[in-house]
Amino acid sequence: MHTIDLAGHRYRLRAETIIGPSRDNDIVLDDPFVSRDHARILYLENEFVLHDHGTSGGCVVNGARLVTAKLGDGDLVRLGQVEFRFERAT
Repeated sequence: MHTIDLAGHRYRLRAETIIGPSRDNDIVLDDPFVSRDHARILYLENEFVLHDHGTSGGCVVNGARLVTAKLGDGDLVRLGQVEFRFERAT
């Protein structure tokens, strides 16, 4: 099971996981600096890929601002002021 760890809570990732403050999202973030559907994590060709939705705040992975990033075990992702860790199943 691939997950993200957000403030001690683990969220299981699906083939498509939408992240943002909208209550319709798979992972809901309460942060005024995060857009309604800020980012998606997609499972493509045995990789999890983070995609920014053209937000002004962007997505930061391991300190680098990126539009698209393949996620590896232990990667730190920041959306707005929220940070979480990607955890790959072993």
